[in-house]
Amino acid sequence: SRGLCFDGVILVDFNEEFIPKRSVNELFLNNEVRKKAGLISYDRRENLQRFYYESLMKNALEVSICFVENEEKSKSRFLDELDFDFFYETHIHQKAYLNALKLDYEGIKPNLTPIKAPILKHNPFEFPLSFSRFNLLENQKRTYYYRYILNLAEPRVLSEESKAKNQGNFIHKMLEIYYKNYVNNDFDIKVFANLLDKEYQKYNISELDLEVFKLKFIQFAKNEKEHFSKGFYVAHTELELNNILKLGADSIKLKGTIDRIDSSKEGNLIIDYKSGKVPSNSYQLAFYQALYDENASAGFYDLNSMQILHQKAKSLDELKERLKDLVLMSKEEIEFENEQDEYCPYKLIYKKELK
Repeated sequence: SRGLCFDGVILVDFNEEFIPKRSVNELFLNNEVRKKAGLISYDRRENLQRFYYESLMKNALEVSICFVENEEKSKSRFLDELDFDFFYETHIHQKAYLNALKLDYEGIKPNLTPIKAPILKHNPFEFPLSFSRFNLLENQKRTYYYRYILNLAEPRVLSEESKAKNQGNFIHKMLEIYYKNYVNNDFDIKVFANLLDKEYQKYNISELDLEVFKLKFIQFAKNEKEHFSKGFYVAHTELELNNILKLGADSIKLKGTIDRIDSSKEGNLIIDYKSGKVPSNSYQLAFYQALYDENASAGFYDLNSMQILHQKAKSLDELKERLKDLVLMSKEEIEFENEQDEYCPYKLIYKKELK
């Protein structure tokens, strides 16, 4: 409120016990000690508060001040020190409180009718297409509409979801640092554990979770040593890429970041770390092949089982066919509806389920 002007100001509990406000430190430090320590004195603190209240009142058209005065409580001395003429009211009629509450108003009934799915033309290829945007358009069109067309920020996630995401980011970053700064064809569990000890506090990782990670990565180290014994080495981590995919007469700009790319005499291996559920029948690995190397093999690295999984996923040819369908679909109106709403962060907006 400093420096602001108001039509009306109401100051409640303007009693000596509250105003001027006193610091807890005043119980322990006298003025002399405060002066030597370079702290503000009691008098200066009070004068500042007096100045703030006076400025607030002078910049208001109307001011109402409430306080309790009896044998135990007294009004703040600021009232006598401030240069204002006050009109005192000691008895307030009950109707004044009722009028203040405005109990005669008519309640407003919100419209809780769900909003119909929007239908409109949209070109998803206007900007380079990332896998996350493509995947959302494929599986949750309504979520896509709110996030990428209306550009609405998502509400804050629940603490458990936030914790899982934070842990995933932490492990991704630690693996990136290890393979970039230490060695790219071996995994030393002692070196990695020391790295975790050094960095975990920056990511708000608990000591319990830290120790769990150390135990889990013992198996990771065994699997990595076996993997590297086959001639693989880590060529890239967190590689940001842009590429143009030719689809007959159409060209689609792609972009993305690949967690890790290993190389050997046999060729390249694209790896995507998964700290949560490993998706089945996903286009993600095919998307990364289109982005980096169409002849590369690809797999998910499950950070729970600590294994590289070469499970059934959509092929590169299937991805290309689906992108061709999207090109045709973008020339017509699209109904942006979700088949499943369970995890849509925006469903409160359009479903209006105020429960």
